[in-house]
Amino acid sequence: MKKIVLVGLLALAACAPAQSGNSPAEQVFNQASSLLQDQYFGFSLEQLPAILLKGKADLQKACADSGSGCKAEVAQKIIDTMINQLDDAHTFLETPAVFAESQRTRAGQGGSFPILGVRSVYRPKSNGRLITESLPTMAAESAGLTRGDMIVGINGKPLPVGDNESALALRDSVRSGQEFIVNVRRAGQNREVKVTGRLATVPALPSLKTWATLPSSIALIRVPDYVPPQTAEMVHKLINQAAKNGAKSLILDFRGNTGGAASNCISVAGAFLGRTGTIFASKASRESYIYENGVVAGSNGARVRVSEIGAFTGGVASLVDQNSASCAEITPALLQTAKRGIVIGEPSYGILNTGSQTFPLQDGSGLSITTIRTLDLNGVALPTRVTPNIAQIEDYDALENNARDVMLERAIRALQGQATTLEKNFKPNSNQPSLLELRNAWN
Repeated sequence: MKKIVLVGLLALAACAPAQSGNSPAEQVFNQASSLLQDQYFGFSLEQLPAILLKGKADLQKACADSGSGCKAEVAQKIIDTMINQLDDAHTFLETPAVFAESQRTRAGQGGSFPILGVRSVYRPKSNGRLITESLPTMAAESAGLTRGDMIVGINGKPLPVGDNESALALRDSVRSGQEFIVNVRRAGQNREVKVTGRLATVPALPSLKTWATLPSSIALIRVPDYVPPQTAEMVHKLINQAAKNGAKSLILDFRGNTGGAASNCISVAGAFLGRTGTIFASKASRESYIYENGVVAGSNGARVRVSEIGAFTGGVASLVDQNSASCAEITPALLQTAKRGIVIGEPSYGILNTGSQTFPLQDGSGLSITTIRTLDLNGVALPTRVTPNIAQIEDYDALENNARDVMLERAIRALQGQATTLEKNFKPNSNQPSLLELRNAWN
């Protein structure tokens, strides 16, 4: 099942009261069931009653021999099964450990375990992990690891074969907190890099990036995540910094960005549109979030302000891939709809038209629920996903073999006014991983 979070101006919803006098499993199940029944407003709404009914029967059967001692973990498995049946990417259960980590991120903090600060994809032909992102100030960047490097081994030994196996091997070495050697291939040359994973003091934040093919007149702003509350503030500052540096055009890179706070993605779009926003329709109400003059204001009275207002009038291109999701779909969609910028890349993940809130459960887990449907300011439902103006697949062969970012090169040509043709649309990958897994995929 696909999983992702879009949260509004308030990132965490209040916890519904649990029923007393039942087993821990029944209390957690009843709490989750009540929340789903009261709050769920996704497109599987008609299937929900039957799913809840079957879940209750499954719980009674699972707890038949345990009585009042039936553990909360039993309920977690049944809740997860129910949610899988909904097939709704915005609705999912976070285990207590995962929920604790996501709360730290939502609060603008770093994680609680050592990381390198990279994202990578497994390349079966090379049996290696190709680095697609190296975060500023983190251990990997400090050691010289960068996008396009291929991790082929650890301490002189080849990586285990397989995506999960190689990822776990790298993660275990990182989380040991001990120095180890990463065997890397860059542009056909093998090298050894000594690294030590360390705690991230801050989450993944926006940055101005450089690339070999990037002209001085074009600035690249990487937005890896929309969850940290300081994201919009930083993007506005980076927009102004890019303009001061002489940038006439901007590229906004949302590849792999799995979403976050609605105030962030609306505020970033506002730096280019002046006034913009969305309407979030729930079971009970419609709330508009509108950006104007540095403030995202909700019709419910909530307000989020940036201290330094960014305003850019030059050309704009947004990069998206199949893992650009939720809030990271809203910004390029708003720019594209207003004909303020073009979108280049792959069709996005496909949950642009809904949003969620996360509810803490009494066992420490977190239940993300699709509570809203996303509309434009005219009350028209947004599309399911962003369809690029210029289609361009993420070419990992070119990145691995020649250190070329083909999607970025395509954006540069478009902003420079060079002729491009709209390629035939292609379908998103139906086997893409869970977005919850991607959100926690930093090594």
